[in-house]
Amino acid sequence: MIDDIFEEFEKFLKLRKGFLHDYIEDFLPLGKRILQRSFPIDVSEKEREVIIRANLPGFRKDEIEVFVEPDKVEIIARKKKENVVGEERFLLSERVSNYARRVVPLPVKVKPETARARLSEGILEIRIEKVEVERRGRKVEIE
Repeated sequence: MIDDIFEEFEKFLKLRKGFLHDYIEDFLPLGKRILQRSFPIDVSEKEREVIIRANLPGFRKDEIEVFVEPDKVEIIARKKKENVVGEERFLLSERVSNYARRVVPLPVKVKPETARARLSEGILEIRIEKVEVERRGRKVEIE
């Protein structure tokens, strides 16, 4: 439902490009949050690692930041708006700057220092080793 609201808002902004969009993006305190979009992810696990895959088509690796904590991963992707390319000056630009952010709570504790990330064909893959939990049980005598 919330995605539908954002989609309708973006349609409205496309109709009212220019001043209104720039005002919302640049001056309203929550403007960037209103305009930002999330992105789909998958979280899976193997015996010793957690794997996150995020769809980030159109972003280069230098436009993506990944922050790993023991219980969560934050992914931020930023693409700058291009107003001038070489001698070319844009008269109309409908490709707005993109900003996407997602905080992913992890199902288990991980070791942030072991995190590895790779971007291939628009899919960011992050692999992080799990914290090993010693699972030694013991029999409890009933009194």
